[in-house]
Amino acid sequence: MESQKSTTRETVCKLIKDKVSRGPDTYRLVSNTGEPLGLASIRSLSLSTALRDALAITDTLTVAIQWYEPFQKYEVKRILESS
Repeated sequence: MESQKSTTRETVCKLIKDKVSRGPDTYRLVSNTGEPLGLASIRSLSLSTALRDALAITDTLTVAIQWYEPFQKYEVKRILESS
């Protein structure tokens, strides 16, 4: 995944609520091969609300992400499906 940080292409991965953090919008990203990608950046209120609602009924979501250079993190672009 490291090489994709320099591109603007979206990538598909798993999003899991970080149960260790006390923050309301703290999610871990994991590649489809199980490689940890770090914490997710959520930049919109509508996506934040959608993630909270979806994770109230499941533990894992499949999401589209893209590297966001100013935050040095992957940004969740959209929810693809519940897992």
